[in-house]
Amino acid sequence: MKFGNWIFPISLAEDYDGKLIHEVLCEIKLCEENGFHSVWLNEHHFDGTSAFADPVTFSAAVAMCTKNIKIGFAVLEIALHNPVRLAAQCSLIDHLTKGRLIVGLGRGSIANHYEYDGFDVSMDMGAGALEEAEELLIKCWTEKDVTHSGKYWNTKFPAIRPVTYSVPHPPIMRSAISERSISNLASLCRPFLTAGGKPADIIRKLTLYKEHATKSGYTDSEIQSAVNDIWFTSDILVADSTNEAEKIAREHLEIEQKFISDARIKLNSSEWVNSKEGQGHLKHETLEDGFIFGSVGKVKDQINDLRQAGVNNLMLKVNTGQMDYRVVEKTIRLLGDEVIPFFT
Repeated sequence: MKFGNWIFPISLAEDYDGKLIHEVLCEIKLCEENGFHSVWLNEHHFDGTSAFADPVTFSAAVAMCTKNIKIGFAVLEIALHNPVRLAAQCSLIDHLTKGRLIVGLGRGSIANHYEYDGFDVSMDMGAGALEEAEELLIKCWTEKDVTHSGKYWNTKFPAIRPVTYSVPHPPIMRSAISERSISNLASLCRPFLTAGGKPADIIRKLTLYKEHATKSGYTDSEIQSAVNDIWFTSDILVADSTNEAEKIAREHLEIEQKFISDARIKLNSSEWVNSKEGQGHLKHETLEDGFIFGSVGKVKDQINDLRQAGVNNLMLKVNTGQMDYRVVEKTIRLLGDEVIPFFT
């Protein structure tokens, strides 16, 4: 198994932003020291859901303070980025990391209308632009005398400089949460980034993926190769005892869930908040929905259950609801000392 850290630093108030940005860099360096395969930077704006907000800019700082760990985006909200500029930025980061960059792309949160409003783009663009953005990114990285005429972008230029360090370009991964998105990527036999959950949730997603990939004509070995590269996310907390872990995890998950739902109520339109879709996105997750927590032994058991369900790669969020950095640090060290070596 491979283990990553989903860097998702909720900042409960503006006064915490700078402190959290510094702590995140410390957290990332600690992950590299403790055998993590990768760190994955999230993107959210205006509400404090991500203290650093801009993962592309922040990845340059991460590149400079690490040597070996892979650096991924999980994920870029593609409608908020011009693909040509993003191609140039990622090419630079690809050089700074000597090929450690993974470009994760997604439509962005369908519940945070205010992010799209703030960047003056439509929610429809979030859904529709992903295919075209990826096509244009690859053109930028692999062609000269680029010409592109599309629904969302029209451009003409000689070439992106610097050229990418990776050949032919940095790997691209997409997020997929809904069954429709998973089915679409299965038809291309592409791995993806997705939410985890209970073993039954994992089995359901992988079964759906394999069925659609098989219908699309891919062989068992091709499908298994793609499945081996799918990443599942989960919150995690490891402590000296399960009781201690449960207490901290339950408290901070509720803090985080309330923070997110309060922002959506405050910053979205009242029409959306009161709609069926809006009410669905305001529901709070619980520990029982798949949060991994406990002593080292219990955490090993939970991860083993996920591995038996078909998980090969876990993207673990070790800081839920702005936990004290000492709690975050302890989880990372216990994972590095006693959990990761057990599964790798």
